[in-house]
Amino acid sequence: MSDPEAFRYFLKQLRDTNASICLQLPASPNDLRRQTQQLHDAQQHLEGLKNEVLKRFRGRNQGLQQASYQTLLRLIHHTHRQTETYKMLAAEFPIDPQGSLACLEVVQRRNQRLLTHLQKLEVKLLVGYQRPA
Repeated sequence: MSDPEAFRYFLKQLRDTNASICLQLPASPNDLRRQTQQLHDAQQHLEGLKNEVLKRFRGRNQGLQQASYQTLLRLIHHTHRQTETYKMLAAEFPIDPQGSLACLEVVQRRNQRLLTHLQKLEVKLLVGYQRPA
């Protein structure tokens, strides 16, 4: 797989995982447990993705590739943190439903901005890879 194909694959995986990360409140205790498990599974997927990226691009020191690699790792880390935030809100909901709902709105707006950033990054990276060397 070429570098542009690999980046396209990693970005799609990250974008798809990010799009699947959500928390629906209000929720019953059973729904909260199910959603928390789904969030945990997403975190496991992100860890695997991070390991794949590290293995694929270890030792790359070539301008765009290195910058793209670092940006991709930062976005994976940010998505992982976002998932952790959702898990904390799920745990907090039974204690403070109104506060959890208010925080969830803010987190969802932030997540939408991240998704938009991922889409723009994908276009930028792929255009950069198509430039002649």
